[in-house]
Amino acid sequence: MNKTHLGQIFRPQCWWVVLALLMFGQSLRAQDLESRTLFIFDTSSDMKSRIKAEQLEINQLLSTGLSGQLHEGDSVGVWTFDQTLHAGQFPLISWAPDGARDIANSINKFVGGQHYSGNTSFAALQPMLDRIIQSSPRLTVVIFCDGDDAIKWTPYNDGVNQLFQERSAAQKHDRQPFILLIRTQLGQYVGCTMNFPPGTLNLPDFPPPPAPPQPKPAVAQPVKPTPPPQTLPPLIIVGTNIMDHEPAPEIAKPTNAPSPAVMVTNVVTQTNTVMLTETDTVTLTQTNTVTVTNIPPPPKAAPPADAPHFSGKVALAVGAGLLVAAVALIAMAASRRRNSNQSSLITRSMRKD
Repeated sequence: MNKTHLGQIFRPQCWWVVLALLMFGQSLRAQDLESRTLFIFDTSSDMKSRIKAEQLEINQLLSTGLSGQLHEGDSVGVWTFDQTLHAGQFPLISWAPDGARDIANSINKFVGGQHYSGNTSFAALQPMLDRIIQSSPRLTVVIFCDGDDAIKWTPYNDGVNQLFQERSAAQKHDRQPFILLIRTQLGQYVGCTMNFPPGTLNLPDFPPPPAPPQPKPAVAQPVKPTPPPQTLPPLIIVGTNIMDHEPAPEIAKPTNAPSPAVMVTNVVTQTNTVMLTETDTVTLTQTNTVTVTNIPPPPKAAPPADAPHFSGKVALAVGAGLLVAAVALIAMAASRRRNSNQSSLITRSMRKD
């Protein structure tokens, strides 16, 4: 783009053409996504000689409203960077076609008043720019730079960096900036162009906005038929036998549970009278109680073959034997007493004589 062409655009009689183009572009707007435009200017020391070329490009871009793609109410922001990012130094603008000249003059004055020093560092842009991309429905990023650093944060890195290397010397000689234009939609990169002023800026088109999700039509659920009532008994499979009737209930088998203990008690009472002397009589009464408890042995533990078994008769015999022994002992005691008394009488008679 040369100065003659730029002067023709800014002739007063041509403004109505520009406004008509802007209104026509707005009437053809086929999307409702909010659009934002962000101008980013490299303020490294090498860009100071390219300020005038940048200002000419700003006049051309804004006079046409980015070729009719800026719409009433779109936001326009301005950043600068060298080795650090400087955001918020220029106020955010709401685009209005009838204020295009004033907006361009404000941006050009801001660019001309920057302090140019240091080197270019695209890494300074990445963190903040990533957040703007993610939060913008549609975003157009226009970067004015010298191409002295490599871009590492876009899908277009290889192509962009190759053009930087190939055209860096020519752009520096002509005191022209590189103009890198990137477009994103709903957080995704959708287009990129590299532009070499002076010339027409190439703007890639936005893809059509995604259609809103359509509600899924309600699908009538098929009604499952009710099965007829079953009159026959169900088939029952037990092991490998198949029966068409309910199995007979099992009869409980007797278990080897121990029977309750049976207690048998035999009471034997025996009375014996023993006469010791003519005047002394001893009556002995003995009561023998024999208790037999019938406790069956625990299962699976048979009693020893030689275990003694006691019955009531055996117990009675044992008691009788004990009684006879007691009587014999008493008789022996009485005999000794008589002998003792007789010796006592002889002894007394001898003493009297």
